[in-house]
Amino acid sequence: MKKNFDPWKWLLLVFFVMFAWQLAWPPTDTQNDKGELVPGKIPLGTDIIGGTEFLYELVHSDIGKIVRQQLEEESKADSLRTGKVYVEPSDDAVQDGVEKRLASDRDTIMEIVLNRIDATGIANARVYAQGKDRIVVELAAVTDEQRERIITIIDRVAQLTFQLVHKESNEAVSKIFVTQEAPPGYAYKEEKLGERVYRGYVETNELGRAEWTPDQMSKWQAAVRRWGNAPSGAELYLQRENYGISKSIYVPYFVESRIQLRGDLVKSASMSFDEMQGNVVLMGFNGEGAKKFAKVTRNYAPNGPMNEGNANGRLLAVIMDGRLFSAPELQEAITGGEARITGTFTPEEARDLASVLRSGSLPARIIPIQRSQISATLGADSIHKATRAIMYSGIAVLGFMLIYYMTCGLVANIALILNMILLPVGLFLVAGFMGMGADQSHSATSAMLLPVLTLPGIAGILLTIGMAVDANVLIFERMREEFKMGKKVWPAIMGGYDRAFVTILDANLTTFITGIILYAFGSGPIRGFAITLCGGILVSMYTALFVTRMIFQLFAQNAKPGTIRMLTVVKDSVSIDFVGKRGIAAVLSVVLIGGSWFLMFQKDFLGVDFTGGIAVTHAYASDTVPESEKVVAAYTEAGFPGTQVQVTKEIG
Repeated sequence: MKKNFDPWKWLLLVFFVMFAWQLAWPPTDTQNDKGELVPGKIPLGTDIIGGTEFLYELVHSDIGKIVRQQLEEESKADSLRTGKVYVEPSDDAVQDGVEKRLASDRDTIMEIVLNRIDATGIANARVYAQGKDRIVVELAAVTDEQRERIITIIDRVAQLTFQLVHKESNEAVSKIFVTQEAPPGYAYKEEKLGERVYRGYVETNELGRAEWTPDQMSKWQAAVRRWGNAPSGAELYLQRENYGISKSIYVPYFVESRIQLRGDLVKSASMSFDEMQGNVVLMGFNGEGAKKFAKVTRNYAPNGPMNEGNANGRLLAVIMDGRLFSAPELQEAITGGEARITGTFTPEEARDLASVLRSGSLPARIIPIQRSQISATLGADSIHKATRAIMYSGIAVLGFMLIYYMTCGLVANIALILNMILLPVGLFLVAGFMGMGADQSHSATSAMLLPVLTLPGIAGILLTIGMAVDANVLIFERMREEFKMGKKVWPAIMGGYDRAFVTILDANLTTFITGIILYAFGSGPIRGFAITLCGGILVSMYTALFVTRMIFQLFAQNAKPGTIRMLTVVKDSVSIDFVGKRGIAAVLSVVLIGGSWFLMFQKDFLGVDFTGGIAVTHAYASDTVPESEKVVAAYTEAGFPGTQVQVTKEIG
């Protein structure tokens, strides 16, 4: 055994290789010996394999209500200030306000939708605008269950309010129960389990956990008003409760119309588990919200300032998007700025609700217009060309390193190959690190999944491969200097690593920090690029600084001088005064930087992701759709370079 041979380092390398195999094999869908489908472990983005596309449209009437309310408040304030007669805003003024708000509200909704999807951990989505009042959501290949879950998350407006249950709610509900009236598809039910009697409404069509639709709710509320059983200034809501074994019952509450607290004061939300209440959503308010929540809970606690003479606290209803989640009794003032939502959630429902609350409420509803199956952004021929380009460039790099650095080049090539093999480990670790603190909804079966790989992600991988080569070049050139000083093989190798370490660490660390910033402030494909960039850096640092040293250690410990050779292009006798040419270098650098910035703002430099563009739809029969490359060539010839083509098939 060599003097400094450490078997634990090699065992660790073997472990990493086996872990990478477990993470990434098989990379694509395959069939086993029994003919069963084995799903691939490298998820690909829509730009590579296509996926599903949703088209949504903003509801103008929602924006109109907000605009009208703002104009009314401005007109009233102006009337009080000047003494003029209050004039209601005209329909034309409201319409002008809607037109001005559309673009900003659309952009806000796009950001919120993308944040909601990112928080699920399901797929690397792409969200972009189409026209002034539509947005498009693209998802890579997902299951039907995942697709429906994302649709539910997107559709939530997430308008959260805290309102008091009316003092006369129990009496009014009892009057409704006497009539035993219920909406179509539901029936009144009364059942005693143990010491408690459950009274409410159950579905007669056995749809299980389906929720009441807003239309059903509004019609029933109107019916309750006609019966004359509704307290003044109150609205009827239903809270779903689970009882017995897999049984659900809807319990009515009359809730005061006055809003005590709004959800825009919530700054954080996360899912938790309580032994008594099951899965719950914990919320944290900002400074203003904490003060208001403490005031409400203090005022309406037993014998509180607004509840004097009452030994029981008032019920505080937690309502989001017209659904009553819970109505707990206020027992004491809550001054910590935290609250919780209970409501018989599954773990997935609680996580999704928390992510929706974190991302914020939509300024207006969006309604689905179309669902389509889409092809990859790149055609099959383009993908094949890109694959060949990557393969040829990789062979060229390996060949150069082997020819120029000889033995050292062979070691570097082994490290580069290991770099690609171990890359899944780096992606897995970085994705987990960057996902800390984001309450992502990963199930037990998806906990070991790799992040979605997109074209920006591939670019990040290629960039880290280049940086890995740079690290090896720095080490080998430092080793060359050590050899020139007459050192023996092993001391020269160690000197090369020691002298190059700071430079390599500085270059990679700054790039890693940049990747973290991109992930923190970016979304979608930008986060994909950040994860692959940082994962590649992590692995390349390990292979360049540790694995190559371990390989050198196997044969260079007792090697004779001259064993390790490298080619030399510039002879030792050549002397170039680089410092003396610093003025020329500075001027040249300024010219290049200025020219680069000038080109950045020229026409056609930026793609549609930055500047927008025109979407043209061509309808074809399924057997006459032309190849994407031919369509791109036709548009390029017509003066539209950079055209992207996707084949879509409507699915609902």
